[in-house]
Amino acid sequence: MKKLIDSIGHWEHESILEQDKPVRKQELSGGLGDNLDVDDVDREQLLMGIRVEFEHCGEGLDITDKQIEDFVDGNIDDMDEELQRVMRTSMDIAFDHLAEIDDYYTRLAAMEDQAKKEGAEREDAH
Repeated sequence: MKKLIDSIGHWEHESILEQDKPVRKQELSGGLGDNLDVDDVDREQLLMGIRVEFEHCGEGLDITDKQIEDFVDGNIDDMDEELQRVMRTSMDIAFDHLAEIDDYYTRLAAMEDQAKKEGAEREDAH
């Protein structure tokens, strides 16, 4: 997927809308990642993204890394409808973030680690 960087540093996507491929089933539409599929992004970033976004979307539901991998691979026969819906929502959000910044979840993890470190340093100073 070709990307061009615009003058203010946001990613623009060239010809994504013109690609001739089936659109995946979505829960949310209208985002930057609507026309992306699992082959268009880094797999590890997508898995990380689904995990992170699931924390916000799947309140009260438990999920394993294996279930996330199975979902991404399309192995959903044993997955109940509610879990599939929340996984699609989480994946839609992850695609939107990855469409803009292709290593979004690595950067997010680094930022969170830095914030925890700074918080611990503040606690130690008191």
